[in-house]
Amino acid sequence: MKPLRSKLEQELSKEAECEQETGLQQQQKAREFGSVEELLKQDAENTALPESIALRLRDSLSQEPPLSKTRHWIRRFLKW
Repeated sequence: MKPLRSKLEQELSKEAECEQETGLQQQQKAREFGSVEELLKQDAENTALPESIALRLRDSLSQEPPLSKTRHWIRRFLKW
């Protein structure tokens, strides 16, 4: 009967260690952000972009007009 009890104690201590480690990991992940932009920036840094979405994004950006032409249109509209 003694070996069963020590085995049970070992399992309980292992479970307690796992719970403690999980709690530490969750505490390390918790973070406050001053703004939504900070949250999005941190999320973008830690999240890998799927290749299919990256290709679509590159294609879409390549079809956009250069920034200088956009400014030119705004200047004409605002008569600068």
